[in-house]
Amino acid sequence: MKAIDTFDTQMGAKIKVLRESLGISQSDLAKELKFETPTAISLIESGKRSLKLRDFKKISDYFNVSYEYLIGDQVKDIIEESLEDEIARAMTKLAALMKKQV
Repeated sequence: MKAIDTFDTQMGAKIKVLRESLGISQSDLAKELKFETPTAISLIESGKRSLKLRDFKKISDYFNVSYEYLIGDQVKDIIEESLEDEIARAMTKLAALMKKQV
């Protein structure tokens, strides 16, 4: 599983806990945050939909939590995974160039 998938799943779980702690339905939360349907909230909570930046603001403001709370430590994992992918691509290109020179 990619770090971004874990990120969305863990953040969605936090949002679900926040929503349930206030006794709010997905439908009511969708209306409050001006999402088109409750399905959007369901997808976010299950990690099947990534949040847009404006959605981070809406959710953090609504629940009065920081971005950091929603994001957690997952950003570091995503950055590391991206760097590893970039390094692997660079190494592949370098190996191809070295073969051409031989």
